[in-house]
Amino acid sequence: MAALPLTALALSWLPASRHLARMQHASSPSDLEIAHPGAFLKPTHALFACILVFSIASGYALTLNEVGNAPNSSPLEWIVLLAVAVTIALVRKPGGEDALFSFSALIVIAGFLAAPFTFDSNASMANALLRIGRNCFDILLWMTVAAIGKRNPFALLVALGIANAVRALGTIAGAVAGHTANDFVSLGGQEAHIITACALFVFIAFLWLGFRKFSFEETINGLENPEVFTQSEDREGSFEERCANLGAAYGLTERETEIFLCMARGRNVGFIQEHFVISRNTAKTHVKRIYKKLDVHPQQELIDLAENNMTPESQGI
Repeated sequence: MAALPLTALALSWLPASRHLARMQHASSPSDLEIAHPGAFLKPTHALFACILVFSIASGYALTLNEVGNAPNSSPLEWIVLLAVAVTIALVRKPGGEDALFSFSALIVIAGFLAAPFTFDSNASMANALLRIGRNCFDILLWMTVAAIGKRNPFALLVALGIANAVRALGTIAGAVAGHTANDFVSLGGQEAHIITACALFVFIAFLWLGFRKFSFEETINGLENPEVFTQSEDREGSFEERCANLGAAYGLTERETEIFLCMARGRNVGFIQEHFVISRNTAKTHVKRIYKKLDVHPQQELIDLAENNMTPESQGI
């Protein structure tokens, strides 16, 4: 456990140092947030509320049915977690974040349902299910945080701080609930069943009322990708010229080239719709055609293509 963080630090040191060097010459985060409020997640964002609820479930699993004052664990949770991680690594497709969220929520619900059947025993099924759901959600969380940092490194620092604070608060609350359930089980009453039923009801109600229309994919794609680093007018002019040359090289129309420039600056469909005074469907059609002609799909690939000036000739096409 001591070696793994050091290994991760060593592997990320070189690319991170380049980003840190560029950030030294950037605008201040406060100025950037004023100019681009959509590039930062507010503390009241639904993502952090979701982290809180899953952390409560995690804390509950940590203390429920303790064995010798230690968490009741099972190798099943690591087998399932490994299978999920391998699946994510091999199968990456749009909407995968929301599918993983649904899977995590269903596993946590199954853990709460199984909990009453494990009282007065050392059975670890409920604990394993709750932790599997939490661990799958953690994978989703880190995927989301990484995507946020890729768009705006300053937003990454803010999101990490809030996420860690919320996780700690939720874990403590869940652990207290688990200890309370254990105490009531020893007394032989029904209070432990009531606590578990209430926790399950709150979890389902939270998902039903707050997350029916929530999408992790839309949260990531809806985050602005601002021009974080200070640019001179000459550099800005060269960027516009570079995008115009790329548009001509890839056969974009004049309007598509204008929209391509907006997308290369991190603008989303909503901005394009308002800026060019067109319908949302028309804006989406232009964006799809641009992606097809450039042979890219995520907007970050389009931004990388513009920044690196990757013409068809440079790619050997």
